[in-house]
Amino acid sequence: AAGLGLVAFTALVVLVAQAPADPYYAESLQAWEQGRFIRFHGAAQWVGWLWPYAVLVYLLRRLGARSDALGGEPACSDHDADAAFARCKQQAKVAGLLGPGKLRVNKAGCLDRCAGGPVAVVYPEGTWYTYVDAHDIDEIVESHLRDGKVVERLLLPPDTGR
Repeated sequence: AAGLGLVAFTALVVLVAQAPADPYYAESLQAWEQGRFIRFHGAAQWVGWLWPYAVLVYLLRRLGARSDALGGEPACSDHDADAAFARCKQQAKVAGLLGPGKLRVNKAGCLDRCAGGPVAVVYPEGTWYTYVDAHDIDEIVESHLRDGKVVERLLLPPDTGR
């Protein structure tokens, strides 16, 4: 749906760009009397300039959401994966695990394990986890990242895919 919206948006912008200048604009300015109307001309210009960019940002964000790209198939973003990422990074920082020569917590694109989502993977071991809430994230940070012990109850089965 977002892809179709992006195509329609592009076509409308091209059509507006091809439209001739308004012949009645100069005439309406000549007939305008000071104080007779509230001047919204400046605000209207700003809205006219900014709305295409706002729509473009909105559509690109929707297009980037994994659930849109998969036609409604569940995705990590449907489970507030950004909040889990922020929690993991914050907990690792509090534990003193981040920095040069230490751990790095970073985002990745789709890991193609949608059926087990949301997922996280720890490298170089290649340990795959699924999680439900902040407590699970805290347990992964404390047990696996800090203490080096795999959290068995949160392991993602190896055959889990799309």
